[in-house]
Amino acid sequence: VKSYDVSGIRLSSTNFTTNNQGAYYYSNGSYTTPDGSRGASNGVGYAFKVPSSGDIGYSAVMADVAKTGTVYGSYQHGVKNMNLNTALNFTFTSTGQGGVFEWGSYDSYFDQMGGVYITMLS
Repeated sequence: VKSYDVSGIRLSSTNFTTNNQGAYYYSNGSYTTPDGSRGASNGVGYAFKVPSSGDIGYSAVMADVAKTGTVYGSYQHGVKNMNLNTALNFTFTSTGQGGVFEWGSYDSYFDQMGGVYITMLS
């Protein structure tokens, strides 16, 4: 098992319509729930301690949001050993990794992979 990976979304000009947010990681034929999460009015993120070997996996983040604005998504691989508190010590910002996460002095603990987004039209 390696360090924590973090997956999540940031909202821009939209909002959560319910408190029904969640995530999972799938690999090697099984689903894993997050080890921890952090939420705010403009986003939600989840930390997973994923296996360092085995099949390629994927993560999914689910949330109910209004049908306007833009939702940015990001998956950041942990590249240094860290504890769960460090993995979840982020803020949601457009200038962060993948347009979602900012860890400040811990930014180098993640691979700074680009993000994705979807703009919803009502």
